[in-house]
Amino acid sequence: MLNCQNIFPKVLLDLGNFQIHTYGVLATLGVIFGYFIIKYLTKRDNKIKKEEIFDYIFWALIGGIIGSRIFYVLIYNFDYFTANPEKIFAIWQGGISVHGGIIGGTLSLWIYTKIKKQKFLYITDLIVIGFVFALCLGRIGNFVNGELIGRETEFFMGCDFGDGVARWPSQLIDSFKNLTIFFILFYIYLKIKPKIGFISSLFLILIGSFRFLTEFIREPDSQLGFIISFLTMGQILAILTIFFGIIVFYFSKKHYK
Repeated sequence: MLNCQNIFPKVLLDLGNFQIHTYGVLATLGVIFGYFIIKYLTKRDNKIKKEEIFDYIFWALIGGIIGSRIFYVLIYNFDYFTANPEKIFAIWQGGISVHGGIIGGTLSLWIYTKIKKQKFLYITDLIVIGFVFALCLGRIGNFVNGELIGRETEFFMGCDFGDGVARWPSQLIDSFKNLTIFFILFYIYLKIKPKIGFISSLFLILIGSFRFLTEFIREPDSQLGFIISFLTMGQILAILTIFFGIIVFYFSKKHYK
């Protein structure tokens, strides 16, 4: 069993009232790398001006942050925030949801593409590739923080996150999952050049499918436990994600020839 509590420092710089956290640095790097990845991908067909890329990412990021927090509050910890409403906006204390981020970012992008008169799924095809790479770094941040821990295991590389129990390093496995999805989408977008909407639908299907599987080695949220039999909230949301991915696929197939 490995001691995974202090492999990396949670705080990189501590100046008393000002701290720079490893998770924050990784999240920032994720946004930066995501931006340059998307910028590189636009060279494929030049349907969007380079100076507009930042605006789309900005609004997707704003919508994603708001959506991820609202979703977490409503779905994952409603009773706690009902009793402690002053904590709702304390996002720096943790508590966001990837699914909520996807919903919020999608709604924000949909509105902005309507304003800019741009094809919505063309933009999401670009955004999701950068987004899933950012998720890869974010999960490493979760590992450093010792959050979203895995279930107990006898695996020789099981991690002790402070409770003396050997657990799956589910955050790193999730990070590798996201990196794999990134390479798949990146390759298909540049080399195969699919129709508009295919990348977005494949992103939803892949991230939902992989998330369903990785939930089997991830400890269920303590405040929720198992929702239906052996299914966690993450798995239920993963099934819905796959379902919406299939809808996007058929919609794009019908509307983009």
